[in-house]
Amino acid sequence: MKILIKWLAIAVGTVVVLSLALSFAVLLLVDPNDYRDEIAAAVEEQTGRKLTIDGELDLDVFPCCGVSLGPLALGNPAGWQQEKFAEIGRAEVDVQVLPLLLDQELRVGEIRLDGLDLRLVQRADGSTNWDFGAATDEDDIDISDDEAVEPSLDIAGISVTNGKLVYNDNIAGDEIRLTNIN
Repeated sequence: MKILIKWLAIAVGTVVVLSLALSFAVLLLVDPNDYRDEIAAAVEEQTGRKLTIDGELDLDVFPCCGVSLGPLALGNPAGWQQEKFAEIGRAEVDVQVLPLLLDQELRVGEIRLDGLDLRLVQRADGSTNWDFGAATDEDDIDISDDEAVEPSLDIAGISVTNGKLVYNDNIAGDEIRLTNIN
């Protein structure tokens, strides 16, 4: 029995040491700022809007893998007077790695947004700047039913601190401002 406990302790210790070594290796070898342009290009390709990341991207490896971003802004659709749809002072996102690797499930912890400044506008013609458009036929994936895989996304929650929302309704001529959203 003592031998079994000893081997079990050695196995657990080895897993812990390897996890710590891998975490430090990722911190030393991976610079998320190298992917800043690729992230902005992917967002623009998917939404048609420009993403500007002004701050540094920082990796977090404890207690969970995640990324922290400094100031960033998402632009309005082309042809809108205001340049920015949303600005965020700081954002943090945690991702659980094992479900992603083993089950291809994206499990996100709490998304934390500090300094969110959201500007919603409805024009007199009824168009809105929060409409990201419907999927086109090109976006549809053609796979047979037996190959179909339902993607899974699980988000623990979204936390907003120091937020501000401005809603302009040009049809009714109203403007609504909410500040200090927490």
